[in-house]
Amino acid sequence: MTAIAWDSSFNSSNFTLATVNATNDKATHSVTASRENIITATSFNSGKIYFEYLPASMGNNNSYGGICDSSFGITTVPSNTFNCVRNLTAFGYVNGGSSQHVEMAVDADNRYSWFRLNNGSWVGSGNGTADPTKPTTGIYFGDNGLTPSFSGFRSGGTADGVTLNVGASAFVGTVPSGFSAWDSTGATTFDPNAASSNITLSNGNLSAKQDGVSSTWRTAKANTYKTSGKWYFEFTIDFYDSGNGLIYGMSDQRQVLTNYNGSSTDSFGYQASTGSVFQLSGSWQASGATVGQTVQIAIDLDNKKVWARTSASTNWNNSGSNDPATNVGGKSINAQTYTTGFASSTIYGLFGSLSTGENHTLLTDTNVVHTPPKGVHRLDGQR
Repeated sequence: MTAIAWDSSFNSSNFTLATVNATNDKATHSVTASRENIITATSFNSGKIYFEYLPASMGNNNSYGGICDSSFGITTVPSNTFNCVRNLTAFGYVNGGSSQHVEMAVDADNRYSWFRLNNGSWVGSGNGTADPTKPTTGIYFGDNGLTPSFSGFRSGGTADGVTLNVGASAFVGTVPSGFSAWDSTGATTFDPNAASSNITLSNGNLSAKQDGVSSTWRTAKANTYKTSGKWYFEFTIDFYDSGNGLIYGMSDQRQVLTNYNGSSTDSFGYQASTGSVFQLSGSWQASGATVGQTVQIAIDLDNKKVWARTSASTNWNNSGSNDPATNVGGKSINAQTYTTGFASSTIYGLFGSLSTGENHTLLTDTNVVHTPPKGVHRLDGQR
């Protein structure tokens, strides 16, 4: 295949196209104080793709490169989570000449992307060390789901840890009527690529222990996400610091690993030591927790509600009337669910500019300067 060009038809006429290595591979913006975008003439919707931008002239905090979907317009202002992923959040704006190469890797199948500059370190989501061969470490641009997650604080240097049971083993509690085990096949475990480096995984990645850093929240997420249905799973407390301790809950693909469940609307959490909840309302149990106790969670993604209790209580969410089987009570998870990503599966390369003279040269074939990551192909379809 030949090199990929900028799309001359997706152009407000304020971009001038020129040839550096291939026809129309360089785009230069010609007006000031007018934010406009141009996309590649060729799109992709599957595979693992690599390409580079050469931003030979860029203004002060005005120019960006990245990817977008088919809903992105010539004058659309980019965001980083809906119809565009841009390199601004990765390492800021790049000012320079021919030595500055912005590299981009995209996993179109799993909806993750990464940036780096001049063969440096990849920048992704903060979910572990960014690496295009490990999907969940990238910047997520798909529709989000929720997955079981655990956060540990390690107060006083004492470890916090849990074992996750999603249905491959017998549950301690009773699955509410109308609900199903999260995954009885055994495929769901904690995800090594979505667990803080301060958390140790063991027991076939079903057990997670925060034993790496004291008095600091760290999180581990499971490896399967759901967007609908009624599901049940459990955490058993293996280690407990008797202080700030454990927060159990659920996270989406964007929740960072260096904070706790419920630190943002990308997650929610139930705290063991205090009975507090995060990104939810009210409380869920009397304070206190013990090693060996099992936390039971029922999540209704259709009605956007969640219930929790421990094996020491029969009350869901600390209420004698709450019951997931009859949809009574339950804490709202409206803030955490159904954030949409790219509007379509079609992905384009993107260059946006606000000032005159800014330009990007697109490198997609044999003219790329750096080596694509293992298993990632150039945008022209070649290795």
